[in-house]
Amino acid sequence: MIDKRLKMRHLRCFQEVVRQRGIVRAAEALSTSQPAVSRTISDLEAVLGVKLLDRRRKAFELTPEGRDFNRLISSGLLRIEEAVETVSGERPRGDSVACGVLPTYEAQYFPQVVARFKAEVPNTTLTVLRGTNLELMDKLRAGAIDFVVGRMAHGEAMRGLSFEHLYSEPILCVVRKDHPLRRKPIGDFRSLLGFGIMLNLQGTIPRHEVDRILLANGISDIPDLIETDSADFARDFLRATDYVWLIPQGVVQRELSGGEFVTLEGLRFDTLGPVGLTVLPDRQMNAAASRLIEMIRDAVPLPAYQKSNARTIK
Repeated sequence: MIDKRLKMRHLRCFQEVVRQRGIVRAAEALSTSQPAVSRTISDLEAVLGVKLLDRRRKAFELTPEGRDFNRLISSGLLRIEEAVETVSGERPRGDSVACGVLPTYEAQYFPQVVARFKAEVPNTTLTVLRGTNLELMDKLRAGAIDFVVGRMAHGEAMRGLSFEHLYSEPILCVVRKDHPLRRKPIGDFRSLLGFGIMLNLQGTIPRHEVDRILLANGISDIPDLIETDSADFARDFLRATDYVWLIPQGVVQRELSGGEFVTLEGLRFDTLGPVGLTVLPDRQMNAAASRLIEMIRDAVPLPAYQKSNARTIK
């Protein structure tokens, strides 16, 4: 039986704290004081008999019980809001969510996240945009999309934006499973120059990382090069040729797991690129967008390569 002390205001306050990633910003969003929000959360914890926020850490973090509680109440609150607004005539249709998704995340996790999201919040229009990192960051600043999920932008591209690190991934040298390089020892990166090489376009974050590593190995020019922003083209082309694709692991994880593509293990890039959520700090998101972000956070397990090479990205 639900404790009679539990009120809707407790749930709404807690969800806003999670949505804003902190008590101070939640108080601003709710047009109330920080002590009032803290008191409401403490009252909720007293009712539930568990701690929801880890107050030992400087950065905002939910306890395991807090994460479970947020996940379980989010769907119910969305349905209540939808029911009230639909019946009252305030909501002729569901919320709209627009997000930018980069290939490194799109191929590995996003389809499963969207399937769960649409099952939980079906009356929602979801718009998924692709583009380069810079293009999506410009759309985010302009308010055309709610958030971007993918590799962290560099330098000026992050001006005025906030990045939340979810996980890190390496760049790999990938070939088809019966590639000639699998049958002979690989000395260094120069061994690749006898074959064609595929890279991301100039100006993208993975390309910057690849160019830096190649230059450190004395390679400033690639005689047989294909540059593309189409992962679909690159996959099909790799299946039919002896080219080597230098690409973030997330883009080809499905093919690697299925054994269709393999990595040249002797040539690993000594870099882990941060992947996560980029948002406009002052943007107020609707409940559906906030719920999708929570699902994205919950859906990212710690990959095997990160367990052995974990590092903090600040």
